[in-house]
Amino acid sequence: MKVFVYGTLMNEISEDGCVIKESIKSSSYKDSKKYTLSEINNDVTRIIFAKYRDSIGQNMYRFRGIFTLDREESLKQNKRIWVRTGTRHDLTKYFRD
Repeated sequence: MKVFVYGTLMNEISEDGCVIKESIKSSSYKDSKKYTLSEINNDVTRIIFAKYRDSIGQNMYRFRGIFTLDREESLKQNKRIWVRTGTRHDLTKYFRD
């Protein structure tokens, strides 16, 4: 599992890239639970891009997939658990003819 820390957030990404575990760095169970529950009732789908640096040091973004929240697993683990549900996204609606 790969771990990435952004300020107060911590993301863990499975080796196969199919699961993202999102949590806050707080050691308080109450804070973690509040963070997890703040998204649990929303019907959210995320389009995820991973940031990386190319060979000349420029920031680039790579499409990683479409992810949806696994509510049941999020409640069990007290983290937001995002599961990849797709590897393609139709962008034609964003372009004009």
